Amino acid sequence: MALAEPIASHSDLERRFAGAALVPGMPQLIGHEPAAGWAALADAARVTGARLREAGAEALVVLSTQWFTVLGHQLQLEPRLQGRRVDENWYAYDYGTLDYDIAIDTDLTEAWATEIESDGLQARRTRYDGFPIDTGTIVADALLDPGRTLPIALVSCNLYADASAMGVLAAGALRAADRVGRRVAFVAVSGLSSGLIQRWIEPHEDRIEIPEHERWDRRVLELLAAGRLDKARGVRPRGPGRQPASRPGLPGRDGLPPRCRRRPGLRAGLGDRRRRRPLGRNLMKST
Repeated sequence: MALAEPIASHSDLERRFAGAALVPGMPQLIGHEPAAGWAALADAARVTGARLREAGAEALVVLSTQWFTVLGHQLQLEPRLQGRRVDENWYAYDYGTLDYDIAIDTDLTEAWATEIESDGLQARRTRYDGFPIDTGTIVADALLDPGRTLPIALVSCNLYADASAMGVLAAGALRAADRVGRRVAFVAVSGLSSGLIQRWIEPHEDRIEIPEHERWDRRVLELLAAGRLDKARGVRPRGPGRQPASRPGLPGRDGLPPRCRRRPGLRAGLGDRRRRRPLGRNLMKST
């Protein structure tokens, strides 16, 4: 969990910035009986939401890596998102069924889409009833704003966009906030490193098993919390093939994990879903 404080300045754009946070989007955090580690993460996210509201946030600008697209950036313009999501990984557990009721700041989002287009990127406006909302967005909204006092502006994570494009999106959002007169907080819903725990576990056993991964996670979080964004960008993974790892799942020569996003794994293990594929093939062969 990382929280960046408001910018200490008085320019028009900077007055629109209430803060920024990196939060997890795992449904285990809002389960009926979460493990102690999950509960601690959930409590930290709630505290973060309270601090953003205290800083004067009037809306949340949200990017969840669980809403991913390949053709440009999609922005949500349905004024109210209501329904029930059954998570594709965790449907067998109580936290796999998620009810949601999320208000969208359509004025802010439309202004944001216009700014994105003015920067030469594709902004695809999405508005229809029943659009599938990702688990990460639902979890983050429930934790950061349990009283449902803040509308959100929601953009997809383009799988082919690089880090510089993310900066363009953020700058456009801040200009859009200035145009419509909003003070906004930025929220990234994602994970960090770690790999799949290669066995069935109980919730209380869940942890980051590889020490190098946890050290990298803490390093990145400290840099983000200190506002040292250039330094944080400098320690991110370089991409497949550019920084070989000593063996699969371990950091490369510079101590970086081969992949930066944590995705749900088996049962309580919150690891990298990519490594589940061999298991899936074995299951198909046995049926």
